[in-house]
Amino acid sequence: MRKGKNLVAIGLCLAMCYVPMQAAGYYRTKKVQYGGVNLYYNGAYQNTAAQTVIIDGTTYLPVKAFGNMLGLNIDWNQASQTVMINGTTTPVLSAQAELQAKNYEIATLRKELEKLKNEGVVSSTTSTSTSTKYDTTSGTNISSSEVSDTRRSLNNEYSDYFDDIDFDFSLSLSSNKLKVTITIDSSSDYRKFNQLSRSRVKNFIEDVCKYIRDRHDDIVISGAIEYTNSSRDLYRFNYSKSDYLSYSDYNYDYDYDYDDEEDLEDIVDDTTSVQIKGYSGNINVRKSSVSLSNSREYVNFNLYLDITDDMKSAWNSNKGTNNDTTLRSYLKDIARRLNTATDYEVDGTLINYSTGNTIGYYDYEDNEIYLYSIS
Repeated sequence: MRKGKNLVAIGLCLAMCYVPMQAAGYYRTKKVQYGGVNLYYNGAYQNTAAQTVIIDGTTYLPVKAFGNMLGLNIDWNQASQTVMINGTTTPVLSAQAELQAKNYEIATLRKELEKLKNEGVVSSTTSTSTSTKYDTTSGTNISSSEVSDTRRSLNNEYSDYFDDIDFDFSLSLSSNKLKVTITIDSSSDYRKFNQLSRSRVKNFIEDVCKYIRDRHDDIVISGAIEYTNSSRDLYRFNYSKSDYLSYSDYNYDYDYDYDDEEDLEDIVDDTTSVQIKGYSGNINVRKSSVSLSNSREYVNFNLYLDITDDMKSAWNSNKGTNNDTTLRSYLKDIARRLNTATDYEVDGTLINYSTGNTIGYYDYEDNEIYLYSIS
């Protein structure tokens, strides 16, 4: 296709140069038609200001208008009656030409696809997705083969939802519900799962339910996450016909690799002093503490700092957001270790030990520190 266009372009260029050469030699009566020609370059319409001319069936276009369209430099030497054509290396023009060519290819492919649809060769509902084709259902009218297909798809798509935890899915139609059982087999996977925050588990359940809903509409989806070596469900959930998710961690066994707050406090206790930009000495940590939220999604650590008069000016000069990169690096290290141990969101609070006033705050997710003024 591109080779043909190049030949057309060469032909046009030769034709354009041909006119003045012939005109300089002799005159002959010709049939001339002005305008009436639409010009496209790489599938894009070109609105040229110069008028096209058809002479005895041959189309002529002014050299400068044609050269501008191709991104060429056109010069005219009046003394020698010569047209000078020079190529350009402007990347913008090359990119524009490439984009126009791609748009032309897309438009051509769309026309071919539409033609195939009209001829019945390709169905208008044919999916371009690489996923397995399936039939959607509504209500409880679901065959056993459709349930099996969904179960296999769940195992293919979500068995490794978390990189280091393997799940097994089973699915059955019970009364007016689709029942889903998500099973954890190994003890190591079980312990890793127990370290997940409730928000991450909720997102996992919600994604699974939405995937099932895409295949089976207008039916309640209920299920549970269970560990094969335990008689207790880790989570139970219900997904309504209106796509509302409710879930509970019934009898959830918080079997962590650490002993709740006590082991987490050991991480924070390792920090006995911190530094701040503009102050050469150390700021002693007089006391520290750690607390977990009831939802087991957040962990907060507190550092009680020994603030002296000679360091207040340095502290106040760094007040505001992210002005002190030195102290922030200390807090980031503490938060990183807490996050590694729990997989929870982490924040920290800085407290003046002598007054009990909050003098700073740190957010690990955004790695931001905010320091308050100390009077």
